[in-house]
Amino acid sequence: MLTRRFIVTRILAVAVIAGLGVIIAVLMGTLTARLTVAAEEQINPTTKHIEPESGKPIEELQSEFLKLKFGMFIHFNIEEQIEFQKTHIAELVELYPDVFYLWNDGLDPEIMPDDKALTFIRGLRPGIIASANWWDWDKKGQPYLDLAVTETRHFPNGNKTPGETCWCLEQSWFWNDTFQPKTAQDIVLQLTVANARNANFLLNVAPDKEGHFTKSSVKVLAEIGKLRGMTVTRDRVKEAN
Repeated sequence: MLTRRFIVTRILAVAVIAGLGVIIAVLMGTLTARLTVAAEEQINPTTKHIEPESGKPIEELQSEFLKLKFGMFIHFNIEEQIEFQKTHIAELVELYPDVFYLWNDGLDPEIMPDDKALTFIRGLRPGIIASANWWDWDKKGQPYLDLAVTETRHFPNGNKTPGETCWCLEQSWFWNDTFQPKTAQDIVLQLTVANARNANFLLNVAPDKEGHFTKSSVKVLAEIGKLRGMTVTRDRVKEAN
């Protein structure tokens, strides 16, 4: 039985940004403002900033971590553990009714067929949004749940399938002390293209070995917030399309 002090072992460091025609519970303007404020607080050493401690219940983390809604990362990767995982996922969804999004990573149909993944997730609770990411690189972008997923590449021009495009702020999903963040201009361009192609934009920001974002990454996040508010307009979206 899981306790309410369940330790969150993996928090996706993402900015989920609403794409055209896709309903997402986080408004971009609010998200941008909060990312900018949080980034500036972390850059300024005289300002107290938010550092959630591990081991806190999800409702406390939700209150501290920029007051964003929580989604849940799931990955069925070991056939012998599927029933164990399904039991725990169902329990978490019941314990935390505010969980609105399940990010289903790297589905391998030899371990769990997509129709069984669909049946399981649809049976958890009505209204949960779920992404559909495949383990097979060639199948990425093909839907089996609500949102098809691509990684570090865009959906084709004119895409009508609700999607999510995943990008890295640094050079990889995981932290390395030699990595540097991409520029704010580059990230805003990728965001614009993703939104123009009917996709949300998921931005991975890799925490270091201490669980913190590097100052260089935080600085770029603040710049992204400012550029997003000033330059990404409907006209830019039309141009990108």
